[in-house]
Amino acid sequence: MPGLRVAINPVTETEIRCAYALAGHPGVGDIGLVGKVPPASWQDRIRMVDDGAGFDVVVSGRHNGSRSVLAGEPDHTTNATFGASLAGLARTLLTRVTDGVAVVALPGTPAREGRMVRLPVPVGDIRISSDHLGVPMGWCAPPWAAAAAVSITQTVAVVDEHRFLSAAVLAAAVILGGGGAVWNQPSEFLAACEEFGLVVAQADQPG
Repeated sequence: MPGLRVAINPVTETEIRCAYALAGHPGVGDIGLVGKVPPASWQDRIRMVDDGAGFDVVVSGRHNGSRSVLAGEPDHTTNATFGASLAGLARTLLTRVTDGVAVVALPGTPAREGRMVRLPVPVGDIRISSDHLGVPMGWCAPPWAAAAAVSITQTVAVVDEHRFLSAAVLAAAVILGGGGAVWNQPSEFLAACEEFGLVVAQADQPG
């Protein structure tokens, strides 16, 4: 049975790393990088294409007849799978926590002010200073990043190297399919994330 045919617009390094992750997935049969020649070592699984025409899925772009996968939210593309980002992962984890808040940590200079949130090491304590796609965000020491759901009694989180984590989340959304927000299919999306090497950790908060 032919595998999923995926076209990827390499807007950032995340999309390129997503292509590499998908290249090793048994459910993917063809990967096209729009307007970019892949490294020679990957050309047996990834090829350059002009656009997403004829592909089942278009990542970070839109094409009539194809399902789109977006890190943010769609404007008018009703068949898009969206929220394929750390913010979307955090909102998905929120379905496992009662009366909690979704939180994202990105690599950067930690803020000196803001609400303190304790996340698993190596991220540790962060201060919420802004938001990332509508989810409260703080900065942590590079190269780490985290998506988490935090309540008074519980923390559920995924912590990993930022580039790997972002690419794995995007790749998981491609495999998820179905359209709509990734957090509307929480069990399936988290299972797809685990296929790409992400680990969901759970811990009780000290009382």
